[in-house]
Amino acid sequence: MGAIVDGYTLGKDGLMDFVIGIQLMGPDGQVVIDEREWSHLRDEAPIKPSFIMAKHRLNLDIEQGDPIGEYTIIANVRDLVSGAENNISYSFQVLGL
Repeated sequence: MGAIVDGYTLGKDGLMDFVIGIQLMGPDGQVVIDEREWSHLRDEAPIKPSFIMAKHRLNLDIEQGDPIGEYTIIANVRDLVSGAENNISYSFQVLGL
């Protein structure tokens, strides 16, 4: 899973500054992964407003014995300049291996 961000705000120094956090919820609703600062990007923005690809990628390995059912990934993007925040989620099914 990668993260693409747009709508960021530039600080007085001309830099964008945002953090992406992720949570993975298991089929029982319990948190499996909780990374509040999974990716942090503070950098110069492109000349024209555009999409920014986060520098990290999440790899999930499903192994034999992992619980079968629906998992949900929740990504949270926090713009540290403006204070704006947004969440997006994606659910997927783990079937028997």
